[in-house]
Amino acid sequence: MAPRMAPTRSLLCLLAALSGPLVGVASAAEPIQSLDWISDSAQLVITQTHHITLFEPSTGTAKAFVSPDVDSALSDATLWGAQKHLLISTRADGLFSTALAAPNWQPLNQGLDTQNLDFVFTNVAVTDILYAANQTSVYKYTPEDQWLNMDGGPGGVVTDYLHSDMPDSMDTGWIFATGQTGIAFTADCFCFWRDVKDMSDGFLALAYQPEEPSWYYAATATTLFQTQDGARTWQPITTVPDNATTALVSGPMGTLYLGTASGQLWSFNSANNDWVKVYE
Repeated sequence: MAPRMAPTRSLLCLLAALSGPLVGVASAAEPIQSLDWISDSAQLVITQTHHITLFEPSTGTAKAFVSPDVDSALSDATLWGAQKHLLISTRADGLFSTALAAPNWQPLNQGLDTQNLDFVFTNVAVTDILYAANQTSVYKYTPEDQWLNMDGGPGGVVTDYLHSDMPDSMDTGWIFATGQTGIAFTADCFCFWRDVKDMSDGFLALAYQPEEPSWYYAATATTLFQTQDGARTWQPITTVPDNATTALVSGPMGTLYLGTASGQLWSFNSANNDWVKVYE
């Protein structure tokens, strides 16, 4: 009998293309850059360095979603336009947007003074306002003005951004950022950044609960924290399952999803205070 040979990488890729997406093959060991929850279809958009996946936690079904045709790595993603569109940022090719129902990636770079971007996020109160950022600038997009450089960010190394419609903003909401020196926030008029008191650890990722706009979650390398009073007071609620957290997102009320640098997705249920690995 001839010796059995291990399948080559090209053969594995061919088999994946012929048989549909294989969880853990095409995206193995790629960091999860972003997690986004589609409430209408109860799906997660998992954005990794070179792959995008639509994942249904209730069934464990994963389906590959076409990525923009770029050479540089994907760095972040956000849903926008009433969750009907997906916006992707890249390390060297700027921003690309597509409708989820009919993928057709188009650049969205008008007005940007750089194409090296680390973050994108959506104004949750006004569906056609978008934000993009790197370590030195925060940009705001409106259909009327395209992209404008609005701010230099909170300072230090930033690891995550989000926008929320928490009350009492001087504009439409608030922008939060995590980083190596803690958590900071500003009204989305970019008036000034304020540091969250007593939260100066190195934070890796951030999420909030849309149904409760004053509830936020933030992860360090060891601990998941929660606030229910608009970032005034924070409490540790559990340890994290991996010390290299890269993304957080809220799903249905009481459920949180965490992505890691090794491409794993974990689900946290606040009712039983337990993490379960649901994808890799």
